[in-house]
Amino acid sequence: MEKVALLTGNKNKYAPFKNFLNGSIMEVVLFKEEILEIQAKTLEDVAKAKAEAVHKIYKNSFLIDDVGLFLDAYPSFPGPYTKHMLQVLGAEGFSKLIEGKSNKATFTCILSGYINEEFVLVKGEVSGKFDPTIPLQDGEMPLSTWFIPDVSSPYGALEHRFQALEKIKREIDFRRA
Repeated sequence: MEKVALLTGNKNKYAPFKNFLNGSIMEVVLFKEEILEIQAKTLEDVAKAKAEAVHKIYKNSFLIDDVGLFLDAYPSFPGPYTKHMLQVLGAEGFSKLIEGKSNKATFTCILSGYINEEFVLVKGEVSGKFDPTIPLQDGEMPLSTWFIPDVSSPYGALEHRFQALEKIKREIDFRRA
């Protein structure tokens, strides 16, 4: 079976995946193509549309990583709109948004793509608290810094990604059998 490329254009996402995956069933490829990201009501719909668009131009087996933050105070929000809300609101806006409300949240990772021409989609989720008042260090991804998981994990705020990666590994092993 060929290796599965994890395509990302976000150099900050690249490092954690590269460290976790290289030398295994996957390789990480820094993807330079611009992919139009649709706005949809669910993270799964966004991930599926993105994977279908990439599949038209990238013919090898691949996965794409999409994440969403879901605030308990605002059911299903920002969810698939997380990236846009980060750009528009920033830390200060998110702080105001949850001021006086619950800071409980769920951080979700969807890995979607095509493996040997078959569509695949898996989800990893972790519950925790969201604190956008935590200062960012240079090069840090805001959500990975501002999200504090309820349960300790060697992967910290990236636990949702590694849950999804474990599911993908099981899926690939199942297809190999």
